[in-house]
Parts: sequence; structure tokens; C-alpha cells
Amino acid sequence: MTSCSTDPPAHVTQQLDEELGQDKPPYSYVALIVMAISSAPNRQMTLSQIYNYIEKRFLFYRHSDSKRKRGWQNSIRHNLSLNDCFIKKARDGVGPVNDRKGNYWTLAPNFNEMFENGNYKRRKRMKKHVAVEAQLAESSLNYLVQRQVC
Repeated sequence: MTSCSTDPPAHVTQQLDEELGQDKPPYSYVALIVMAISSAPNRQMTLSQIYNYIEKRFLFYRHSDSKRKRGWQNSIRHNLSLNDCFIKKARDGVGPVNDRKGNYWTLAPNFNEMFENGNYKRRKRMKKHVAVEAQLAESSLNYLVQRQVC
């Protein structure tokens, strides 16, 4: 397997390893993919190059057992396929996209709208009770509006 030219410098990888250790990085899979693709000079990568980038940059993924590795790689594939942020592109740039292997992945022009101020860290989720309260308030409002119409 050949090394991707977008590998992070050794000192960056070492610094991240020291900061995070075996802890899972605070980045979503979408953010990890964006970091990987953004690091490529032509802003496109194959799936295996994306895997390589993530493993080389983060100790957590580099030292995963086979079950965990299959899990995070499946999550990467899932996010690439279902997120509008990513565009699959034929390797030759002309032919049709192959449904199986050998395509490049690139970023949609508006991908940066997904991140607040270029921050790739996970956004904090709303607490369930706040979301439920908001939903109840909306339902109550809809009920009142419907009663006024009748």
C-alpha cells in the first residue's frame, strides 16, 4: 500500500497522539472526512486514502481492534454516501461513477456551512427534555391556532 501525499507531518501526528492518547477524537465522522479531503492538494481522495489519513492522524483509529476498525470504517462509508456534503466523482473525471470501487470523493461547494466558524468539533446535542418541551409547545400552539380557525 502506498502512502498518500496528504499524510500529516510527523510532528502534528505526535502532538495529537500526546493530546488525545487513546481517547476518541472530539470530531464527528463528517468532520474527519472533511479534514481528510481538505488536506489533499486537489481536494479529492479515494476511500482508502481517507481511511489512511484518519489512521495516521489519530491514535484512537490507528490502534483499533478489527471489530472497532470495521465499525468506524463502516461509519465513514455511511457518511460519505448519505451526506450531501460529499460528492462521488469518477476517477477519470469523465466516465460514469462506479457504484463499487475506485471513485474519488470531493467536497460540495457549500460544505463549510455545516461547521460553525470552521470548527470541526461535534456540536453539543440538545438535551432530550428541552427538545420534548419545544415539541410540546409547538403542538399546543398548533392546537390553539386550529381552534381559532374553526
